[in-house]
Amino acid sequence: MDISIALEVISYLDTEFDTHNFIRKLLEKHPEVYGQSLVKHSENGGSVATVDGEISSFLARHASDLHITKIGDVPSQNILGNISDNAKWRK
Repeated sequence: MDISIALEVISYLDTEFDTHNFIRKLLEKHPEVYGQSLVKHSENGGSVATVDGEISSFLARHASDLHITKIGDVPSQNILGNISDNAKWRK
């Protein structure tokens, strides 16, 4: 994912958001980015959880460039309706 796309997505989110909020907004604004990653991972047996984990890792690796800070973990529903713990962020 490109930093500029992530910054754009973050600009639409509330001051505090979790990774699943980011992913839902990414799907709304740039579905092709998520779709390309899903196709790439599904060819290797990956799933939505794999793609979501990759996005979470991206946010963590680039937090300073994205002007976000991890403030904890929260249970949250992914795009398939499954609940899992994921990072909560503050911008």
